[in-house]
Amino acid sequence: MTKHKIVTHEFINTKIVSENGVTTVTRDGKTTVVTGWRAWVLTAALMIAGALMIALAAFAVAGSMTLIWLFVLVAIPAIAVIGLINVVLGRN
Repeated sequence: MTKHKIVTHEFINTKIVSENGVTTVTRDGKTTVVTGWRAWVLTAALMIAGALMIALAAFAVAGSMTLIWLFVLVAIPAIAVIGLINVVLGRN
């Protein structure tokens, strides 16, 4: 049997360790050992959940940057045009 790396996750008083197809979940001092296909499913679910959290963070950053870009692209030139109109019309 090949040895796999240890994967450790800690989240809200829960520690999850996965090694060699055996997943150990420690929560509130109680330890649960998950083996076999359930361990693989649990590990895959944790990896998918982590990937989704990273994707959500990336989506939030991309949304923020889009709003900033739209402000730079629309609002700043509009302010400049209004200022130029005021200068041309002589309003102070």
